[in-house]
Amino acid sequence: MNPLDSQRLAKIMGLTDSAHDGEALVAVRKANAQIVAAGMTWDEILRPSDNLRIAVDAARLLLSENEALRNEIERLRRGARDHDDWHSVRDHRAQARWCLGLHAEGEVCLNDFDQEFLSAVSRWSGELPKGHETILSKVVADVGRHTGQAAP
Repeated sequence: MNPLDSQRLAKIMGLTDSAHDGEALVAVRKANAQIVAAGMTWDEILRPSDNLRIAVDAARLLLSENEALRNEIERLRRGARDHDDWHSVRDHRAQARWCLGLHAEGEVCLNDFDQEFLSAVSRWSGELPKGHETILSKVVADVGRHTGQAAP
């Protein structure tokens, strides 16, 4: 059994358009012989492959999942910009004191880590390290969401 050479079969089938009936008949017979030699039938050649249908269905699913993931990435990027824009932060010490004040008034409950962190930030002079900025941004945003108040 020989593998089917689809390019050769296509060329042979192109000859069936000949104006000479004899040439067209010979082309059909050669095409048939090639299909038989490959252990296939005309039905198998002309019928869409189940593998093709499965591949198309899988591609559609992957495309849909890819689009959903891209949308999620964009949503997360927009959210990250909302919380990590350090150009809008005026005074990290004031923000830390604001969060601690709301905690002291019972408006928000901070865990021990957040309390110790905010206490250290409230005394920090100069710029905060980038990692500290990220943590402060998250804590301030959480306090703002919980209390409905805007941070200083």
